[in-house]
Amino acid sequence: MLVNGRRHVPSDIQNTAAAVDTNTIPTDLIERIDIVTGGNSAVYGSDAIAGVVNFVLKNNFDGLQLRAGNSIPQFGSGGNRYISGIAGKNFADDRGNLTAALEYSKQDRLFGSQIPYFRQSNGFVTNDVDGAGLTNGSDGIPDVVFGRNIRSSTIARFGLVPVVQTRNTAAPCGAGIPGGTGARTNYNCNYLFDSAGNLVPQTGNRISTGPTGTFLGGNGDNNREDRLLSVLPKNERFSANLLGHFKVSDAADFFVEAKYARAHTVGSNSGPAFNQGFNQTFSDYRANYRLDNPFLNSAARTTLTNAILASGSNTSLTGGAGALSAADRAAIADGSYRFTNARNFSDLGIRDEDTVREVYRIVAGVRGDLTPHVNYEISGNYGRANQKITILGNVNQQRLLLAQDAGIDPNNPGAGIQCRSKFDPAARGGVADLDGNAVAAARLASDIAACVPYNAFGGLDNTAARNYIVSNSGSRGRLSQYDATGFVNVDSGGFFNLPGGAIAVVLGGEYRREDANFVADPDVQDGLTFLNALQTFDPPTLEVAEGFGELNVPILKDMPFFNSLSLSGAARYSHYNKAYGSTGSVWAWNFGGEWSPVRDIRFRANYGKAVRAPNYTDTASPTNQDFAPGFLDPCNAGRIGSGTPQRNTNCQAALGGLINNAEFQGLTNLGYSLEILSGSNPLLEQETSKSLTVGAVLTPRFLPGFDLTIDYFDIDVKNVITAATAQQIVDLCYDNSQFCNLFQRYTGSGAGPNGEVPGQILQGSLTQASLNFASLKRRGIDVQANYNHSIGEAARLNVRGYYTHQLRNSNFTDPTRPSFETRILGQLGTPKDEFTFNADLTVGQFTVGYGAHYIGPMLTTAYANLYPINGNPAQNVDANDIRRYPDVVYHNVRASVQLGSDTANRKGMEWFVGIDNLGNRKPPLGSTATGADSAIYEVIGRSFFTGVRATF
Repeated sequence: MLVNGRRHVPSDIQNTAAAVDTNTIPTDLIERIDIVTGGNSAVYGSDAIAGVVNFVLKNNFDGLQLRAGNSIPQFGSGGNRYISGIAGKNFADDRGNLTAALEYSKQDRLFGSQIPYFRQSNGFVTNDVDGAGLTNGSDGIPDVVFGRNIRSSTIARFGLVPVVQTRNTAAPCGAGIPGGTGARTNYNCNYLFDSAGNLVPQTGNRISTGPTGTFLGGNGDNNREDRLLSVLPKNERFSANLLGHFKVSDAADFFVEAKYARAHTVGSNSGPAFNQGFNQTFSDYRANYRLDNPFLNSAARTTLTNAILASGSNTSLTGGAGALSAADRAAIADGSYRFTNARNFSDLGIRDEDTVREVYRIVAGVRGDLTPHVNYEISGNYGRANQKITILGNVNQQRLLLAQDAGIDPNNPGAGIQCRSKFDPAARGGVADLDGNAVAAARLASDIAACVPYNAFGGLDNTAARNYIVSNSGSRGRLSQYDATGFVNVDSGGFFNLPGGAIAVVLGGEYRREDANFVADPDVQDGLTFLNALQTFDPPTLEVAEGFGELNVPILKDMPFFNSLSLSGAARYSHYNKAYGSTGSVWAWNFGGEWSPVRDIRFRANYGKAVRAPNYTDTASPTNQDFAPGFLDPCNAGRIGSGTPQRNTNCQAALGGLINNAEFQGLTNLGYSLEILSGSNPLLEQETSKSLTVGAVLTPRFLPGFDLTIDYFDIDVKNVITAATAQQIVDLCYDNSQFCNLFQRYTGSGAGPNGEVPGQILQGSLTQASLNFASLKRRGIDVQANYNHSIGEAARLNVRGYYTHQLRNSNFTDPTRPSFETRILGQLGTPKDEFTFNADLTVGQFTVGYGAHYIGPMLTTAYANLYPINGNPAQNVDANDIRRYPDVVYHNVRASVQLGSDTANRKGMEWFVGIDNLGNRKPPLGSTATGADSAIYEVIGRSFFTGVRATF
């Protein structure tokens, strides 16, 4: 992304280190936005691997413009308001100009509980499990079906106790649908705490596999209550921009661009910390609660005691905690027995990120015409992004586990409810999840001394415990970029011309340096919090020196069948320092041509090679702790029949007899959080793309004001830098015998080092790092149409339309089988067809407008499930009862009135109003439109806006 053809400092310090925050670009200063599809690294440098977006700003704004507006969704929450101003003045006989722009905006925080149609959770739920060996992975019964009013069977805000019934032949709460082996597993009998701490059975219609299943309706949580689902962050943004230039002579026009932007954002989709029990969330025994916990009322204690004794099993979400032993029964009798209570710690906070990001940028340079045939530009560009992040509601794991182990000292009952570690020496051990953590060990005594007990049963006041457990940890980072560039543009018009005109040559050079640093909060670095442990990030400075050239050869002009004919080409040589991995020195190039047989139509084509060098997050990020939430083991009986035909054989070979271990099957029946290690790769090479663009531009004389652009693009990117997800790594191991060396399974007996059951993947053993192993292929057609037409003297019609038809969108992620295709086209987030349309009709002082956005249908499951690919048959043709998300059209209307005398130039005061998403279309099939793929849909339904614009 460029501004006036020059690089802009990125704002994301921790992720790609390349994404520019476009919100820092003042809307009122934008003259136009140029979008070029296809690789353009030869012209613009690294990162222009699939295209370029260039924001061109107004150069000589003269006057004053003020603008303010407000928008609000129909349901009344999540409003947005802004105010902006731009002032500019030409001076010195128009040789100079100075323009300043200020913008302020504020987006209100929005949670799912504030959106009426999000208060009920709808979506796909498991309905059937296919066994191994079925043709196309199908038994004819949809594996998942669309369900309404989905309620969680595994967690609740006030607590959920799962009483296992796998050893109870009576199955008092029913049995799940048959698993992959045809066996049924009894459902747990769930009990819920209400806000007052009373215990009641969970109700609702239960479906899916045991032991947890899924509830439709009833009294359980849907995980959208209160502040559990964050939809839009609170965002307050201010920016100031200054543009200026002064032309001393034709040979010297000095220019400057300066910017300051500050964004304060509070928001996160992390949700609160949670606890789903011993060996499920935590490895410490205190993750489970004692029956004699004094916060547990007597009625609830009696209900749980009787239910657990009747079940014959220890409590666990997965049903794999084992049968009650004599010691367990004795512990139940004396109150020391520990039970699972799955709870969202929403009362401790939702782990919001309070982020302040500041961006500074200044560009200075000089340009001019040395002769009528020689011009030049030299500029220097410095930018810096500073970032401060405070994690609100970050839970200290050691303090949490100490606090929730509450009791009453039998030797001092008058002291009331205390943390058990204060009076029971047996409860003073270090937390197993922090075993070997020297910082946690050093703080253990002081943490016990300061401990405040936490009530995990209900929604009663836990303020004092929260103040003890939660720390608002802070991290900070910075990124700076310096870019110097210069070029000279020469044409041969002074001494030589082809029939089409003068040959033009551009020669130039560029030097860029980037430096970054990120320091996490000490508690986060030390791994004490529920947030993933992060290390200090201080990568080496990135430096690149480049030389480039461009050539344009106008061969013919104003001849029969050759209104114009020209060829063009560009090349760039870049030398990257070692901070860019193994990139070294690389070439990028392109060549193309344009032919216009008559002035009404112009054909064009371009073919080129582009590069993207790895950045410091790819090559120098430290290895950090991370988690793969919702991980699904492909060797579970319910999934072993999915995937490629090789999955069953490979799983059987890898696990042997452990594959039938009841504890393994019980644990892996659910998605769980798998601890992994993620990092970088200093040996990465550059990504390369080859792109072909062929198109035509029509400007028919018989239809003045109309133009139509059609472009076909074909982009093939190789050596793509990517890290397979934990789920992909394990799936590919058993589906294609790849990546099996990147993780280990626990093959011992009893509990593993982190409480793993036999056969389970060892926590922390899976390594996820970037590799140059993938390729991407994108092919499609872009169409753009514009029509501007005056109707008489007082009316004007302006119509714009953009249409994209994707022909191919596929990823190739198997390093040993480059042709193994993962087809993305048509899946959620990548429709085959997308179209936007806008039309405005102005009559005198009044303007009415209409806009539409069309998104084509998309699959609800993976392409490979439904269609043959890679020589394999369809893997799961009965995957969903609904195969596609429906196509969606959003309609927008607007109107404005000009309240000034100079309507021809649209000066004076303008008042505008409008409605976005007039039809109030909601995200389809229960989507929240907040994920990376579902974000293609609009989330807030119908909204209204109004504002004023004053131009002088």
